[in-house]
Amino acid sequence: MADNMVVTAKIGETGKEISVVLKNTDPATGALVPKNLTGYTDLKMQVEKSNGTVIIDQVACIADPDQTVNTGKITCTLDVTVAAHPALIIGDFLLEFSGLTSTGKKRYWPTNKQSTRTYGRFIVQKALS
Repeated sequence: MADNMVVTAKIGETGKEISVVLKNTDPATGALVPKNLTGYTDLKMQVEKSNGTVIIDQVACIADPDQTVNTGKITCTLDVTVAAHPALIIGDFLLEFSGLTSTGKKRYWPTNKQSTRTYGRFIVQKALS
């Protein structure tokens, strides 16, 4: 899910839970593997236009409590405030997650296989009804 992470939402959708698996590159194999988030705090989701305009600002996320079975899984919820925000318009936006390690270092996802910072996609659509 890291290189091509895509999340979708509808305009006005409240209570939408966004669950993703955050992955890092395994230095030994170069493969993407789920990142164990045990000890991580302050997990957040940020969505922006390519010009830097914030669409969704630092929504709090929760790591799955069982990082052994659900390694790397986090869930973020779009509450009424986010879903009704005037900046939330139909479009295709940059998506990024962040968190603090147990030693206070900030980390970002998604990453690509060269471990350079990149972005996922957050697609907002209008509801058909």
